[in-house]
Amino acid sequence: MRFISLLGVLVVTAVNVVVLAFASALAVGGDGDAHGIYVVLVVGGVSIAAFTGLALYCWKTKRPAIVVAACALPFAFAAGLVFVVAAQFLGFKVG
Repeated sequence: MRFISLLGVLVVTAVNVVVLAFASALAVGGDGDAHGIYVVLVVGGVSIAAFTGLALYCWKTKRPAIVVAACALPFAFAAGLVFVVAAQFLGFKVG
């Protein structure tokens, strides 16, 4: 049963990477600038790596790990949204 749980964490991580690749393709600028792609890949990749590491730690300590792995991209999206809103209020140019 533990192997299936570990396999579930790895499958969720693989799905997160595929979704991240698709999302980064949508982040290209209107003038062909690739800066948005790089930002999405870095933020999403770090988020996926951190949450996968945390999920593997939870798996090792026999806690629910698939839920932790599945929270990687929603957390990155929410953090990005908070950053954009905060930057607008502070007067920084975003986008």
